[in-house]
Amino acid sequence: MEEKNDVKNEPLDLKVEHKEHENGSVGLNITIDKEQCDNIGNKEKEKVEPHETEEKTENPDTVTEDENKTESTETLIEDGDKTKSSETVAEDGDKTVEPDEYLYTKRDEFTSEIFKIQIQNLPKRFGFAELKKKFIQLEMKPVKMKVWKDICFVTYRCEEDRTDALKKINGLKWRGCELTATPARPAADPLMRKRKQEEGGGYDNKKIKHDDDNLSPVERLKNSVTPLWKIPYEEQLKSKEEEMRGFLRRYHRQLEKNCPDLRKWLSDKRKEFGAIPCELQSIKPSPVIDGYRNKCEFTIGPDLEGNSIVGFRYGTYAQGTICVGSPDDINFLPDMMKTAVKRFQSYILSSSYTAYNPETHVGNWRQLTVRISRLAHCMIMIDFHPQNLSQDTVDCEMQKIKEYFTSGDGKDCGVTSCLFRTTTDKMTGSCTEPYKLLFGDNHITESLSDMKFQISPSAFFQVNTSAAEVLYKTVSDWCTVSQDSIVLDVCCGTGTIGLSVAKNVNKVIGIEMCSQAIDDAKINATLNSVTNVTYHCAKAEDVMKDITKSLYGSTNVVAIVDPPRGGLHSSVLVAIRNCRSINKLVYVSCNVNGALNNLIDLVRPTSKRLKGERFYPIKAVPVDLFPYTNHCELVVLFERNQTNGTAGET
Repeated sequence: MEEKNDVKNEPLDLKVEHKEHENGSVGLNITIDKEQCDNIGNKEKEKVEPHETEEKTENPDTVTEDENKTESTETLIEDGDKTKSSETVAEDGDKTVEPDEYLYTKRDEFTSEIFKIQIQNLPKRFGFAELKKKFIQLEMKPVKMKVWKDICFVTYRCEEDRTDALKKINGLKWRGCELTATPARPAADPLMRKRKQEEGGGYDNKKIKHDDDNLSPVERLKNSVTPLWKIPYEEQLKSKEEEMRGFLRRYHRQLEKNCPDLRKWLSDKRKEFGAIPCELQSIKPSPVIDGYRNKCEFTIGPDLEGNSIVGFRYGTYAQGTICVGSPDDINFLPDMMKTAVKRFQSYILSSSYTAYNPETHVGNWRQLTVRISRLAHCMIMIDFHPQNLSQDTVDCEMQKIKEYFTSGDGKDCGVTSCLFRTTTDKMTGSCTEPYKLLFGDNHITESLSDMKFQISPSAFFQVNTSAAEVLYKTVSDWCTVSQDSIVLDVCCGTGTIGLSVAKNVNKVIGIEMCSQAIDDAKINATLNSVTNVTYHCAKAEDVMKDITKSLYGSTNVVAIVDPPRGGLHSSVLVAIRNCRSINKLVYVSCNVNGALNNLIDLVRPTSKRLKGERFYPIKAVPVDLFPYTNHCELVVLFERNQTNGTAGET
């Protein structure tokens, strides 16, 4: 899957208590639980489903960008004067306006943060999905749920729903605990909070200094987008391999804690491989390190001077910046992509509309996505906020874009297809509405490993085609399939991995929730004359149990899983584990932290939930698909090795 967060040093589980003194100052009491230092990231036991990563937040007072893009740093009143909830007046009459961290809650736009509660006295161990299910049973209507430390924050759409939730939760006995719920204040706008700190409004009243204050804009942007750009590629590879080794050490510790019956086996592996549970092969480098990206999403926003530009942000909204820089000097972008970006930027500068500003919510142009292929195909996808424009006006703008790229100044930039959609979602990239085709094909075609693959706008495809060939060959080799093998391709996307092994096996079964990707996979099978594949368009957790039942009696089934960054849904993992026909599994992870619980569950002892025999990690290898960044893929081979396992158990 596409790269996400990289692996850093393991965080300590800190208990932070806020204490307000009589003089109004705030103090922090920080406690480190020593017993948890070796148990980071896996607090749940077998029966407990882990808190879902995507539902957590680092701090309950930090709102994500979708709910806190404040309108402005000041509000105009009828007489034209500028006012603010917090301001100081100097003797000469000048006003210094301080950023208001809660201004977004005073606007006309809806935010569920103003209808927020906090739930305490929760069990020490509980499943996030389990808690969510309980709320549904009580007919509550939460908008967002986030777990931070031992508190669960929940937001609602109106005061009536919040009041109803408070009544139902207070005094509720759940898993031996009596829950308490109280209203909670809205989370602070991270952009406004950052600005307040930078202007000397933090707790220590000192202006914050940044490491990049003395860097040029180009250096700042490269540090943000390609943080390893100054490091020689060989050093990048060494660093990534060591990070994966560190993760496997952590994995080994978790297996020791969760699989006490494998004590001897794990001890032997520790001695053999150096505190990791299996062989770690040398990282496989990307064949191409410059210009390797075949897809990129470009933000359209204000540059440092306030002019509209198409490029990358210097940082995140939560880091206190909305400014965008030019992508000209970013190493991983191919020239074809840079040319398309420049031409589109020329178009928006000549148009009647401006870039969308996430702080003020003013403007129209939001995002440009570019996909290219080795076959010289170039697709651009445009996201546009209509504001109060009529549909006729938007249609007119779409016609102008079409003319610009087909017969105007943009006709020579290589764009072969163009798609457009309007979106009013607060968070860029969260829109699920389909694009409207302005011209060209509704897909591009890519060449990979002597095969051709059709790729639709929203379908997943690895962003580094050359390195993807290395990845897929590794997966294929580790499957060691034969003509009687059945391959179960979970999270199959456009079918790339399954189709690459299909001609060497009896049958391939693909599962994917994106309908466009499944349509592409079926077409790709036809394009490559592959007839022994079937596809299921559904969430893997919804169909996995029935599919594994259909494999009953088969003796040579190999599962390949390439899940999103959060890992496989627990029910999918259980179905794989309980399907005794699956004797080998290749797990491809783009985010090892998100995969950790999956990897542990594969090895846990048998139980009422995990009835099938355990899998054993055999070997692992990192594959670098993302030069100049901290990310890489990790491939892990698992087998149900009965002989090896029995010999090692105590």
